[in-house]
Amino acid sequence: MPIETLTSLHVAISLVGISSGLLLFIRMIAGRDVSAVSIVFLVTTAATTATGFLYPVSSAGVRHLVGVASLATLSVAVVSLYVFRLAGAWRAVYVIAALVALYFNCSAAVVQACRRLLPVAGDVEGDPQTYILFAQGALLVLFIVLGALVLRMPRERPQRTSAISPL
Repeated sequence: MPIETLTSLHVAISLVGISSGLLLFIRMIAGRDVSAVSIVFLVTTAATTATGFLYPVSSAGVRHLVGVASLATLSVAVVSLYVFRLAGAWRAVYVIAALVALYFNCSAAVVQACRRLLPVAGDVEGDPQTYILFAQGALLVLFIVLGALVLRMPRERPQRTSAISPL
């Protein structure tokens, strides 16, 4: 597969994974059902990691370690969701695992965006790596707040039922 095609596929899958992950957490905060969006998030985030391993490299690096960590984290999320059905503490395990997997995906997107946008910005003072670290730190703080919000919410709010019941 040509590298351009791989990159387009990888980016498209990544964007679906990030979007579905954000939607997953918005629905959790709102107390809504997350079963369908969970499947999309878990599959596309795993596919993002898998396609990331297809890029040619001369040696393993940090991105490979993050990829392995992402797959391990996704495995924990899958087990907590589909084996333990989010019972008891497994809900918190799922929330944290899904949040970490989403953070890995978003963090990689931030790094790629900074690497492409900082040179376009022209006269950027200082080391570009400083800007990347700052952006990742801000993202981490945002994800910690998001996780705290979700963990404070009840599992799902009961759905309102109509006063008139169907026959």
